[in-house]
Amino acid sequence: MRWSPLRSLAVALAGLTLGALPWTAPAPVHGQDPPPPAAPAPATDLAKRVEKLDSAINAKRVEKLDSAINQHLDAGQIAEAVRPDREKLDLLARTLGKDHWQTGDARRDLETYQRLAGLPREVQDRYVKARQAKTRASQLYARGQYAEAALLFQEDLSIRRDILGEDHPETAGSYNNLALTLRDQGKSAEAEAMHRRALAIVLKALGEDHPNTASSYNNLAWSLDRQGKHDDALRTWSAAAASYEQARLRGAKGLDAALTAGKSPLPSFALALARAGQPRDAWTRWEQGLARGLADEVTGRAARPLTAEEHDREASLLGQAQAIDEHIGKLLALKALSQEQDKLLDDLKRQGSELRRQVLELEQQFESQYGALAGQPATLEAVQKTLPEGTALIGWIDQVPYHWACPLRHSGDPIWVRLTGSGKDGAWTKEEEGRTQRLCAELNPEITRGNARPLVEAVARQRLEPLKEHLKGMNRLVVVNSPGLAGVPVEVLMAACPDPAWAGITVAYAPSASMFAHLVGTPTPRDRAATLLALADPAYPKTKKDIPAPTLPDAGLAIARVVRNGNADLNGIQ
Repeated sequence: MRWSPLRSLAVALAGLTLGALPWTAPAPVHGQDPPPPAAPAPATDLAKRVEKLDSAINAKRVEKLDSAINQHLDAGQIAEAVRPDREKLDLLARTLGKDHWQTGDARRDLETYQRLAGLPREVQDRYVKARQAKTRASQLYARGQYAEAALLFQEDLSIRRDILGEDHPETAGSYNNLALTLRDQGKSAEAEAMHRRALAIVLKALGEDHPNTASSYNNLAWSLDRQGKHDDALRTWSAAAASYEQARLRGAKGLDAALTAGKSPLPSFALALARAGQPRDAWTRWEQGLARGLADEVTGRAARPLTAEEHDREASLLGQAQAIDEHIGKLLALKALSQEQDKLLDDLKRQGSELRRQVLELEQQFESQYGALAGQPATLEAVQKTLPEGTALIGWIDQVPYHWACPLRHSGDPIWVRLTGSGKDGAWTKEEEGRTQRLCAELNPEITRGNARPLVEAVARQRLEPLKEHLKGMNRLVVVNSPGLAGVPVEVLMAACPDPAWAGITVAYAPSASMFAHLVGTPTPRDRAATLLALADPAYPKTKKDIPAPTLPDAGLAIARVVRNGNADLNGIQ
């Protein structure tokens, strides 16, 4: 079985509410399994509460509604898009709250479609044409045909500006798309002007605390950076970081926030600071973007002065939600459902929806009493105090066209090392940019072509050799979240290119420096046994056809105990 990154948030939440986590080894965190979640409330009790609600809708329902809305819009059926969008708005208001930015977006979309539906048919047809131009332009852009894409993005912008107005958020998106194609053609000055216009629109229409505003700041900063206006770019990235943090606090909380981490401007901001010769500020900004969802869950929850009753209520709801999600997953894994199983699945979805509503209400209650669920990243000094001599935290930061690594020791400033390529002025070539992705494919036994060795050596030269001088004297490396090396164990790179600089070094992994400091600095109670909390999303290999199930032993199997809500229990083993 292979394991892909964490996605099962319910499992994580159930574990994290139980207390401080122990320290991690290369992927899992060591210790015993968390206690089983609280038993679900009787189905009949939940069903009574469910009857008082609208039909249960979860994230999948949002996707289906979005699909229905887009199908109507692409077909020119704008009036028909109003109903599913209104349903989506109602859903988001119930599940995320009326002040969530996604709820606000749905509200603005509904107003837009209602307005368009009242316009003449020829105007509606022009709006459909704009959508078609945008779709085609996006396809061309993805293939690197920037000039052709720019023409279609310009058409999209002209139509939306004419129909929706200069200050509409969709017009801002069109400005942004056109600016990106210009920037990638080397026309950064023209792109800057359009990014500034897009930013002005979203600031007025959406405010500072919206993800699109943070993205607009980030896009503008990149255009400034490409022109060599590095001081202006730094100031703009600072504004992007502030906007992103405001949007983060308004958006998903805790581990759910991890799903939006890829949109963060903080890695780009960190590299800009590093290039400006500000290593400590660069490290601080980088760390602010690492595993914030997990840090919020662990340190943020621990900082809330919940009463025993409030803590038990939260743990109970999360445990029930976990049990139901696992049962739903078991049913969805079946190739075909009986009528009874199909009814059970619907009942479980309704129960899950009700539980999510209760969790949301409880979290909103806690937020009004104790403030937003937000942990504080550890300071540089606090992290260094937890690093013994001979141990270094290290991570790799990739923001095309920049590639850097940053080791941190027990004392001294963070060391920022540029990873140069063979292109002009040390830039990476297209082949060098794609090495890690190709290596990941080669390390996958299901699709490998047997070319892993030369790729491993090439990636090791690219990622490790520039760090030789800074790894001398180290006996342990703690690798923090490095998306550019996702799926590539650092141990493999070291083994492929043996060198005295890393001979004898052991490698461990941590989500962030803050989590490392928290785990190391949190003493384990003397009466607590060693524990293991493993967070992962199992990717099961496809079942081969015509392979019989293994034969049970003649003597049978002795079942000593079935843990309530565990896999055995959920699969009917008694």
